Amino acid sequence: MEKLKIYTLGTSNRTQQQFVEILKFFEISQVVDVRRWPTSKLFPHFEKQNLQKFLKENSIEYFHFENLGGFREGGYKNYMKKKEFKKGLKKLIEISKSKNTVILCAEKNPFKCHRYFISEKLEKLGFEVVHILEKGKVLEKKQKILKPCCEKIFLKKQKQREKIWEILEKEKVAVFPIPCRGKIPNFKGADRAAINLTKLPEWKKAKIVFCSPDSPQAKVREMALLEKKILIVATPRLKKGYLILDPEKIRGKEKEASTIKGAFKFSKKLKELIKPDLIVIGCVAVDKNGWRLGKGGGYGDAEILEFFGKFGKIPVATTVHDLQVVEKVPHLKGDTRVDIIVTPTKIIRIK
Repeated sequence: MEKLKIYTLGTSNRTQQQFVEILKFFEISQVVDVRRWPTSKLFPHFEKQNLQKFLKENSIEYFHFENLGGFREGGYKNYMKKKEFKKGLKKLIEISKSKNTVILCAEKNPFKCHRYFISEKLEKLGFEVVHILEKGKVLEKKQKILKPCCEKIFLKKQKQREKIWEILEKEKVAVFPIPCRGKIPNFKGADRAAINLTKLPEWKKAKIVFCSPDSPQAKVREMALLEKKILIVATPRLKKGYLILDPEKIRGKEKEASTIKGAFKFSKKLKELIKPDLIVIGCVAVDKNGWRLGKGGGYGDAEILEFFGKFGKIPVATTVHDLQVVEKVPHLKGDTRVDIIVTPTKIIRIK
């Protein structure tokens, strides 16, 4: 008996035309989107509504299975044990039996994407899984070159996160919100680190500052507004893109505006990116070569790369506790580095 076949594909940076040509080449009749948040600031044609519309115009059905989406607390493999995942997988299998189906996510390389875990599960259930790379090109079985390496590094990253979260709480360095697990940890001395950051020439010269929305960088955002710098803030998980705050319109309310709630209250949505003079990002851990470790969602890297992609290299700084500075952070291609590490006690410039 012939195995049921299912395809996987990443949106990557493809044009709409390239994407449709790939689907037509492989005679795909339905797309199952497993991005947890089907948005794309850089490639708006891959926003859910736009994608659904142009697929319909090409007689291809579209489904969004949020319960198969990635970025799960505790890691995707643990999430796969839950009822929500099993329900989504069952539905995927049902609709894939009668039509040529592709599982869609963002990463071009399946080994850097949670869809690889879905495909492994499907293979165990008797499916033949074909990973599409380009029009007419698929990943051959013998090409599984990155999988062991990537999976090992993913596990090392999570192990290091867990270690840092545990140390910060054990040493009573972590502060609200607690527990810090699953978050960019707030820490005692975050305000002092922010003040040290303002001593940098890069900070003093900056007229526009981008800052991540994490708790330990609240003082950084407040200082930017107090010093009359235009502030760009990413919304949590980039669900609503970026916000821009004008210090001239927030006089006397800088502290409130530095919170996430306040940022939404006093800001305007940034319709088109503008170039910041300095990027300030949160980390779980960072090493002395500048490699940073986020909380696992990939949003910090996405924010940095989005600005780099449009404007070229911009100085990147992070404010962390001294205990978050480690000897080595495991990293992969596509991960980002910082140029300056600022703690409550010191400033480290990456050579």
